[in-house]
Amino acid sequence: MDYSCAMTSRATPAGGEPAGPAPDLYRGADACIAQIGEKWSLLIVREVLNGNTKFSEIREALGLSHDVLSDRLQTLVQRLILRRESYREPGSRVRERYLPTEAAEALVPVLQAMDVWGRRFGAEARRKAARS
Repeated sequence: MDYSCAMTSRATPAGGEPAGPAPDLYRGADACIAQIGEKWSLLIVREVLNGNTKFSEIREALGLSHDVLSDRLQTLVQRLILRRESYREPGSRVRERYLPTEAAEALVPVLQAMDVWGRRFGAEARRKAARS
C-alpha cells in the first residue's frame, strides 16, 4: 500500500498570487505516515508510552478486536517502533509485553502536538456539528 502524500504549501505573499507548491515541505511526513499511518497504530503506540504494555491492557484501553490488535502490534514490532519482551507472572504461562523503542519515544512531541490540536479543533468541530 502506498502511503505517500503530496504535501504542498500555497502561501500567499502580501498582495500577490500564491507562491506555488513547495515540493519538499514536510517531506518527512510521508515516511512517518508510512510507518505509523495504519488505523490504530499511533493510538497503540500512545497506550504503550502511557504504560499499557500488555496485550490485554492495550485491547481494553482501545476496544480493538484480538486480530486487529495482533496485526498492528506485529507490524509495529517489525518496523522497530515497539519491541517485545517476555515476562511471566507467578503461576501463569510466559506472555509478552510491548515496550517503546527510541522511535516510539521520538513520537512523544508528535502526540503532544496532536493532543493540543485535537483539544482545540476537535472540540470546535464537535460544537459546530452540535449546532447544525
